Amino acid sequence: MYFLMGELSEAGLPRAYIGQSGNVGNRLVQHNQGNNQNKDFWDRALVVISLTNSMTQTHALFLEWFAIAEATKAGRYSLENGNTGSQPNTPAPLQAHTTRSTRPPPPCWPRWASPFLNR
Repeated sequence: MYFLMGELSEAGLPRAYIGQSGNVGNRLVQHNQGNNQNKDFWDRALVVISLTNSMTQTHALFLEWFAIAEATKAGRYSLENGNTGSQPNTPAPLQAHTTRSTRPPPPCWPRWASPFLNR
């Protein structure tokens, strides 16, 4: 999962994009190419990783959907996502485990995530 952040939108809010990929390095290269569907606004990329290598594709898809929904509610960024992500079929225990790790943000949750997720 990753966040792209950059210049202000016409509404005066910082622009952001939230995504996920199995190969974030390649995805960032794609986003950095000038012909990539209006993703040329960003000058910072923040990547969420698992130190224990335990994040599954379901975790990543759920976190992407959850982060987009929470960032939309917070209204602090102009999201450049073309969609709202798709809530994957996620077992209730995995949902609880994943959202528990973001409320309140634990000490390991980067401070930059607070504006995205807090209202």
